[in-house]
This record gives sequence, structure tokens and C-alpha cells, in this order.
Amino acid sequence: PTIEWRLEQRGENRVPVATIHRWFVSTGEGEDVQVLVVEKVGQPFERDGCAMAYVMATGNPNSNEKARNYADNLVHGFSCGDQPAIDAGTVPMPDFVRAE
Repeated sequence: PTIEWRLEQRGENRVPVATIHRWFVSTGEGEDVQVLVVEKVGQPFERDGCAMAYVMATGNPNSNEKARNYADNLVHGFSCGDQPAIDAGTVPMPDFVRAE
């Protein structure tokens, strides 16, 4: 799996502030769908890392660009505990349940 790191320049350092990674989610109907998960990276002294957005990649043109837009524009105003944004496109977002 590939993780795309979204970085921010802080002085002389580039600091990771968000990630985008692709989940392959079973719908229970035979075919997996792909969801891009946009997460805020916890920072020193803040320690709040969490999901900020879910972008349906299957059937959603420009899903990578949409995920990058969420990562770059939500990261500073997003508080963990807020409801993540959902961008479903033309294919419904699957229900997320934990399999034991």
C-alpha cells in the first residue's frame, strides 16, 4: 500500500500534517470498492491524529485531487471528534463495520 504524505514548510523543516491512503473495502456483494482515507497527522504537544475525510475512489473522477484538497484545506481547522467529510461521487459509500 502507498501512503501519500502532505507536508507543510515550517521554517527550514517540512512537517507531515496529513496522509492519504487507499482502502479496499468489501461490500459483501462480490466486488471491493476503493476509498481514499484522509487523515490528520498528530503533532507534538497536540497529539490529535484522526480521519478528516473519506473520498470514494471507485466511480469518482478526480478522487485523488479531491482527497488532496481535503487534506490541504481541512487540516488546520479540523478538530478530532468532528464528523469527517464524505465525498461519495456516483457510487455509494460502503458501511464501515469492524469484522471480529
